[in-house]
Amino acid sequence: MNLEAERRACRLGIKPLYVAEAGQDMLFASEFKAILAHRGVVKQVDESALNRSFLARRRSHDTLFAGVTGLPSGSWWKVTPDGITKYRYFDLETAIDRKRLTDNHRSIDLKTVTEALERNLRESVRIHLASDAPIAAMCSGGVDSSLVAAYAGDDRPGMVGYVAEAPVGSGEAAQALRVGRHIKIPIREVAVPREDYLRFWPVCNWHLDSPAHHSAWPPQSRCGFRFSRTA
Repeated sequence: MNLEAERRACRLGIKPLYVAEAGQDMLFASEFKAILAHRGVVKQVDESALNRSFLARRRSHDTLFAGVTGLPSGSWWKVTPDGITKYRYFDLETAIDRKRLTDNHRSIDLKTVTEALERNLRESVRIHLASDAPIAAMCSGGVDSSLVAAYAGDDRPGMVGYVAEAPVGSGEAAQALRVGRHIKIPIREVAVPREDYLRFWPVCNWHLDSPAHHSAWPPQSRCGFRFSRTA
């Protein structure tokens, strides 16, 4: 039996893997709720991690529970009977060559850079479309979500988009519907009244494994539930 196991974390930490030790057992899961279900894990709040979350300084491997950690972004661990060896293969802070950027910024060909950016964005969206279930796009009508929705629609003809009308901000539905017509993706509007907004806030905490501090997350969660019932 091969007891050697390797696990890589993604370079920027958006695909989490949580680990913990419980006696002689090493536990790992994509959500730390699964780890907390183990009877050998002591459920104790990590106050330092909680403070970092409130200060928007949360690290990619932070969890709110002491003894449960995530693999840091850009790293991998080798687990053998002799122990755990930890490796770091990517660090954003050191990977950016600032000198090259500052030295070459005046000689960069704008057309070449623009084409490379579009090519890389399309490829990134395509990779994230991998799914064993139907998928949809969230489209607020802003630049980032509209661009992602457009590229996703090019790769997955027939895809639909969603926008939430929630009691925060000035409303996004009108702009999202306008974008949907332009990129030829039907946009379904989901009303999120105040009572639903407040009800879905703790739901977000549960699914995110961390405090939901962004005002857009409860409405997005509501859209996700609506889509799951219609897909």
